[in-house]
Amino acid sequence: MTRHSEDSGAVHREIYRRHCASVTSVVRMFLSDDDRCTSVVAEVFGSLQSSPELFNPDRATLLSTLRLGARTRSIAIVLTDLVGAEG
Repeated sequence: MTRHSEDSGAVHREIYRRHCASVTSVVRMFLSDDDRCTSVVAEVFGSLQSSPELFNPDRATLLSTLRLGARTRSIAIVLTDLVGAEG
């Protein structure tokens, strides 16, 4: 493992530590199932780690970006469930 990837991993762990509770609270507004909540939170933080260039500090804070991602993904799941229940 290179020094850069070690530093990057430490940064992502710190971001997760600082913001996980807030992101989880957003997901819980829409989803009550623990497994689904955990999955969405992991997806939100994973997308930041795999595509950090999508975060633009000139447009929003990191926390608001993460919370928006959690909200968007949670709503998509709820809508998919509603469509599936009707069809």
